[in-house]
Amino acid sequence: MVHLQAYHWSSFGSTNGISLELPAFPLDSLAITSLVKRGNTHLVGLDIASRTLKSVAFDITHKATEFTFKADKKATSMGDTKPTAHNSLIDCHHDVWTRFPVVPAVQRHTVKSSARQPRVLLFVSHQEPHLYERHFAELIVAFESTRKPVDQVLSSISVSGQTYRAFLKYSRMSVSCFKAGEWLVDILCLIPIHLAVARDNRFIPLKDGVWSPQLERSLLGATVDQVTESLTFGWYESIFQSYMASRVGSIAHFINDGYSKAQFQYSQSELCRRWVLFRNNFALSRDITGLFQSFQSSSTVLDPAANPSLFKSTLVIIIKDVVDSDKAEITKEFSLKFQRIVEVEQASNFITRLHEGKLAIIPWPVIESRQFYALFPKLKKILDKQALTHPQAGIFLQTMKTLMAKLKTNDWGSLDQNLASHRAQQLLKMLPSALAFGATELEPEYEPLKDFDNGTVIDAFDTGVKFFISAPDGADQARKQDECLVSLQTFWDKYKTRFEEVDVQWVKGLEGHLNELAQYRVGHVQKWLDINRSRFQANITEFEVVLRSFETLSVNLKSGLQLCKMQCAECQLFCLHSRHHDGPHNCRTSHMCPHNCHYTDEHMDTEESCGLPAGHTGAHMYVVICNTDSIA
Repeated sequence: MVHLQAYHWSSFGSTNGISLELPAFPLDSLAITSLVKRGNTHLVGLDIASRTLKSVAFDITHKATEFTFKADKKATSMGDTKPTAHNSLIDCHHDVWTRFPVVPAVQRHTVKSSARQPRVLLFVSHQEPHLYERHFAELIVAFESTRKPVDQVLSSISVSGQTYRAFLKYSRMSVSCFKAGEWLVDILCLIPIHLAVARDNRFIPLKDGVWSPQLERSLLGATVDQVTESLTFGWYESIFQSYMASRVGSIAHFINDGYSKAQFQYSQSELCRRWVLFRNNFALSRDITGLFQSFQSSSTVLDPAANPSLFKSTLVIIIKDVVDSDKAEITKEFSLKFQRIVEVEQASNFITRLHEGKLAIIPWPVIESRQFYALFPKLKKILDKQALTHPQAGIFLQTMKTLMAKLKTNDWGSLDQNLASHRAQQLLKMLPSALAFGATELEPEYEPLKDFDNGTVIDAFDTGVKFFISAPDGADQARKQDECLVSLQTFWDKYKTRFEEVDVQWVKGLEGHLNELAQYRVGHVQKWLDINRSRFQANITEFEVVLRSFETLSVNLKSGLQLCKMQCAECQLFCLHSRHHDGPHNCRTSHMCPHNCHYTDEHMDTEESCGLPAGHTGAHMYVVICNTDSIA
């Protein structure tokens, strides 16, 4: 028996409420909820033992009569067709069509999988199959009244219904196959991310689309490079990385139902171009002098001469809700107003300084008209005619982060200088690892040397050996250097042939092997440095610091491979330690000659090894048994 105490909100606290008893009701999990609308209140219980869900509906009454307004449906008879309700599984498609473009104005140009099957919407239910198809067709008819382009996309969807038995027995549906990477990128591009907010006269970049007070505190007093390193664009980071090898970044569609719903999608084999879309409700105010005062003010903050790669965009002024008869007049009106701004500001006008004199005025038709959607392809054509500004996504990503960091730190210097400084800091930080391992990272995953702008691996011959690079505050440096040198020596394919030739020649060959490995690594890193600074000016101070550090570390790397070559303390072979090692000289062998005794007459029954120290002169002899008198 379940006892419930119900209260009316208006009399809560002044009465004892209403007692309800529910016999034989499951107690495993109870919840009070409403279905379809708030007035339909249910008590829902889960019976785990019987695997059932039970509910009880409450009939909530009022002391006073309630009035409502309803349409009289007698005059508009629907014939014999009875309208259905609770069709959310089908009606949700209409919501998606309304919120998103059915046919994007700017199509993607990626290579789709050839195994894409026609769209099928199959409902497995005991309901009449024709009801689903009819209701879906009604949704299409209702949606087409919005005048959004649909082509044959919606009408080509096959909608049907089957019973459970027929589905299990006869259903043999053709399943579409997608390329996993392409499908995943399509999904991620549908999810927008918030990059920054403006609050209290401050520009606040966000990390992965989230504002963090801890991050804000950590960036107090930070430099542009430090802020740049802390910024990440969430799931879009991986998209930029995956497309780095190709030219990317057009806008797949600008706007959905309104300009505030712009969604951006990056497509393969497109180019990054810059286009500034400015929309304002000009119907309320046409005083563009005050409206564009912030544009004019910003033209004096960042010097275009010091930022040649920054100010290359086209300013597009969009005037919304313009009928055909007013297009020419409105365009002329705004042209004259911009002309007056230019006449007043002369060479300092923001159109020339920030946009290289490129301005477009576009009267946009009213929404829900066919012309509203027909204008998007024209915008795409204008965008395609613009010059290339970011050939790789990596360049665009780094430029965006650096620009946001400059706004954050109020740094109004050259953007190109900041980009070069950040690149130099990256190279300088990774340089020791690059020389030691031929890679920028070993953990958690191995990262080879790459072009930072396009993500391609540097094409240079190298080996996977490890070289010793001393650390400023590293401990036990001598031991680590010796272990690394031993590893490099044993990597030589002739390392075990030392006793097959004169030790002088063998050591000379070993030195040549070590020098060759060093040349491969130094050449690999040199090419990595050259490629990653090629798009910057050569006379930048930070890059000179990187090159000096590279020369110093390269010399230290090669000097650490120079062998001691003094006589071993235990035998007559050369010492294989580094030139300035500590401790006694060591040839890294057993110090005993491995050859057989030359005088076999003294021990014809067995072969005995030479008992002399390794590297000795003269004949091999077994010193314990052999008769030295026979040596003549």
